[in-house]
Amino acid sequence: MNKKHSGEESAHRLALDRLLLLEEFKRQSDDVNKLLEDYDLHGVATEAEKAEFWERFAVEGAELVHAFSGISRLQGGGGRERILSFLQRHIGVVVDGIVLYAVSGVSEYGRRTRELREMGWKISTQENDPLLKPGQYRLDSLEKDPQVVEKYEAKTRRKKRGNKPPDEPELRLI
Repeated sequence: MNKKHSGEESAHRLALDRLLLLEEFKRQSDDVNKLLEDYDLHGVATEAEKAEFWERFAVEGAELVHAFSGISRLQGGGGRERILSFLQRHIGVVVDGIVLYAVSGVSEYGRRTRELREMGWKISTQENDPLLKPGQYRLDSLEKDPQVVEKYEAKTRRKKRGNKPPDEPELRLI
């Protein structure tokens, strides 16, 4: 098979995957909307009906977020890059973790966000801003913290050297 056909097939497969994910997202959106319409039209009378509604709503909402995160993964790049890109477009805005999950397409959005902070990005959480609730994040600046960047780069250099000090000669067995 020549490379041109292989590339065309890959692009066709990607387009089909996107279409299928968008259809799934639309179906999940419709399910959530229908559930909300039923709630508004009929009301909820008993405690059992309320509990059933909220349980169904939680399940449908989770499936909708999962469908959206699948679409996000198709945008390319890693979860950390997608989180940073989103936060850079929403600088100073408090963002809930579920939003970062959806835009990143990864369930480990908290870890990816910590990595960004370790790389010098000024991302606030409840740990350094008491006004934020657990699971909330805010990018405070488009500039990285130079001191944190230096620490991160030094740590990265040490890892590459195998944690040996820079002036220690490498020992080799002959």
